[in-house]
Amino acid sequence: MGVFDKSALDLVSKKVSMYSGDIRRSLQITKRAVEICRDKDLLREDKSGRTKVNYTHVLDAFEEMFNSKTVKVLGSLKKAEVIVMLALWHELQIQQTERVLLDTVQDRCNVILKQYLAWQTKMQTASFLSIVKRLQAFGIVSLQIEHHKIVDNQHLQI
Repeated sequence: MGVFDKSALDLVSKKVSMYSGDIRRSLQITKRAVEICRDKDLLREDKSGRTKVNYTHVLDAFEEMFNSKTVKVLGSLKKAEVIVMLALWHELQIQQTERVLLDTVQDRCNVILKQYLAWQTKMQTASFLSIVKRLQAFGIVSLQIEHHKIVDNQHLQI
């Protein structure tokens, strides 16, 4: 079990308030800091069987959560790529599955474009597939590929 040093808790509150101010984010960071503390300092427990979560554990947890490669890639996505990701996530939620067909994601993109962004044009298939390939290159989505080509109605997943 980990016990938090006061300076570690102060750091969590200051760091999270800089980015979001969300209590859930604070809890995620404190949970991860305890895990890091437990993993790193397993052999340095005090007599009560506890380890002390300190400033460095919090910094490590924060670094993992906010400065990971995935976070940086997601932050750099273009608007069209974000729309494809939202469409994919939405379809996964609706169908309650781990993967969905490409054409349903493209259809959902067009619904998003029309309903929420008031665009009159649809996302062309070539543009959509190009975006999917780019997202796959980033390692954000996984796509079934046949002979190095994207085939219609293949499955897509996050």
